Amino acid sequence: MRTEVIVEGMTCKGCAGSVQRIFENIDGVNNVSVDLASKTVSIESTENISKGTLQEALAATAYKVI
Repeated sequence: MRTEVIVEGMTCKGCAGSVQRIFENIDGVNNVSVDLASKTVSIESTENISKGTLQEALAATAYKVI
């Protein structure tokens, strides 16, 4: 499955890398790609990953799934 979300708060490549690593650690996620310019994160997974699950993964950060 493929999921695309907008993540607010990413301002640099380091931010994008942090979000990518966090999302890659979610069970079922196979691949994560981040487009910093559009703040879009594309997630390929074996099962549906909800926005709530993604936001939970970012709970300890300043990033927000919208």
